[in-house]
Amino acid sequence: MNNKDSVLYEVRGILGLAYVSENACVVSDYKLISINKELLYNRLRKVIIHEIGHSLGLPHCTIDSCIMSESNGNISILNESGGDYCIKCRMKLN
Repeated sequence: MNNKDSVLYEVRGILGLAYVSENACVVSDYKLISINKELLYNRLRKVIIHEIGHSLGLPHCTIDSCIMSESNGNISILNESGGDYCIKCRMKLN
């Protein structure tokens, strides 16, 4: 985990990075900072669970409410996303 902005090639910025089926991930809280600690912790939890999903073999999901949906570093999308894996992604984990 780091507190620096992380940029990957031409992407606007990332909140976390993990390669599918690898054993490590990186999460940055740089764009997640909020005066409201509960909101900060909720954002961190979502990004960490998302990156762990990649480490466990999950790709991005097309279901917007799934925690594996892609936010592309957009905090508004992250705030609105669900906090859990959809049924389709849960089945892939089993």
